[in-house]
Amino acid sequence: MSSNDEAGLSTANYWTTQDSFPTPKMTHYYAHADGSVSTVKPSAGETASTSYVYDPLNPVPTVGGSNLDMPCGPLDQVDIDKRSDVLLFQTPVQDKPIFMTGPLFANLFVGSDAVDTDFMVRISDVYPTGEVRLIQDSAVRMRWREGGLTPVMMKPNEVYEVTASLWNTSYAIAPGHALRFAVTSSNYPRFSANPNNGKLLVQNGTENVPVVANNILYHSSQYPSSFVLPVVQKHQLPELHNIKQQFQKAYPQIDVDKLLEAHPDIFNEMVESRKKGAKQAQVNKPHLV
Repeated sequence: MSSNDEAGLSTANYWTTQDSFPTPKMTHYYAHADGSVSTVKPSAGETASTSYVYDPLNPVPTVGGSNLDMPCGPLDQVDIDKRSDVLLFQTPVQDKPIFMTGPLFANLFVGSDAVDTDFMVRISDVYPTGEVRLIQDSAVRMRWREGGLTPVMMKPNEVYEVTASLWNTSYAIAPGHALRFAVTSSNYPRFSANPNNGKLLVQNGTENVPVVANNILYHSSQYPSSFVLPVVQKHQLPELHNIKQQFQKAYPQIDVDKLLEAHPDIFNEMVESRKKGAKQAQVNKPHLV
């Protein structure tokens, strides 16, 4: 990252660079009992919660994301989204683009009959073709929900408010696409499967028998779980079409003309590298077991 903040605006097919991130309108998308999300909080008459069973011996497999030693990137989530231990909430198909740039969060109200468990959040782009491309994901390990160095166990069936940070992105949801939010309790092996029993994940010398947990996501007027997105306007993300212009703005300390004299094909190589990376993300689909 240079002195400027540069972002490849995913799916909008252009790059932008600015001195700082644009100021977003942090917009809450509230989960509703029917699986929809909207900027309106749930009403008093809606079903208050949805539960699911999390079995540590049958975790949701990792498919894409910010990984180092396994397939990474915006891989298709369509198969794992069909599981019964994955809760889905989705916007209507959009007739106008949604531009996002900045930090993403999930504010969840959750509970469990176990003393410890995990909650995972995924944000995905649903394509008209049916593909569900991962944008960002994150995790909350409940024993560490209060921070600090001492784990704090859960009380069965008590309601807890937790916030999951999904880092930053610069992304456009195109017309004809929809946003999908998934909540589950595992993403293995990226995150070790929580045994739900309050013990260390690696228990040396003693038996560590996992426990099946009944986990709950609340989405009521009293406990309105939401996904918080950094919505911006198109004019806040000026397009840079010329790669030389992009490079010069991002790295003003470099003499671009001298760079081109020494490496005349450098910008063509950068363009081809981007194309290759985008193509690989499209074809590198996982094999689920």
